[in-house]
Amino acid sequence: MRNPSSAGPISFKLAGAVLLLFDVTITPFTLAWNTDSTTAFSTGMAWTSIAFWTLDMASSFFLGFYKGGELVDDLALIRRRYLQTWFVPDLFLLSIDWWNSISLSSAASMRMLRMAKLGKIMRLVVLLRAMRYLRMLQEMADYHLSNLARTLLSLSEVMMFALWLTHIMACAWFSVGQYSDSDTGLRWVLIFEDRDAGLFAQYVISFQWSMAMMTLGAIDVVCTNSSERAFNTLCLSLGLVANSRDR
Repeated sequence: MRNPSSAGPISFKLAGAVLLLFDVTITPFTLAWNTDSTTAFSTGMAWTSIAFWTLDMASSFFLGFYKGGELVDDLALIRRRYLQTWFVPDLFLLSIDWWNSISLSSAASMRMLRMAKLGKIMRLVVLLRAMRYLRMLQEMADYHLSNLARTLLSLSEVMMFALWLTHIMACAWFSVGQYSDSDTGLRWVLIFEDRDAGLFAQYVISFQWSMAMMTLGAIDVVCTNSSERAFNTLCLSLGLVANSRDR
């Protein structure tokens, strides 16, 4: 049995948080811009992630937990609790990771390439894993950090979530402009393609648009078809709700 408050499990969970942050940031970007997932870096990160989450799942059968402020170190109770809570979601996510990486590694045909792309989409359910890790990190913070440190950590979490949500909206906005049906024959991305805007410029423009939606600001990127207007209205509504909660 491993004590969840010892240095080893804490370091392991922090490493998992870094991997999760990478995954939930890069996956939407990869899907939106359809970047190459077969590069040495992408392949290496994919197999690193799989190895980590496989080890994490195995170690969960031996990781103690706190109940009512007391450490539960009975292996039978630990395994029963894991089987009744996060075992099925972890198994589902890990199966997707393995399937996706094997598909990418053997993508010698168009059929396998389509499977690999579907795997990337399914990896978005990694948010389930993020929810579990956020809860674990919160428990560790409650046991090891002072009130001031917990307050600063909470503020940092709010800032990081706001930036991450802006990033997700930016990726979605580019996807709408690039891939959705256009009833006018126009797309907002075509305007900047005519100006030879590269991938970095496209992302910065999308992120700026997303930031404007969240803060109800103005931007010179305009909607050119009904799909873009519908998504723009949705994002403005989210920004309105977010700003009204701050008042």
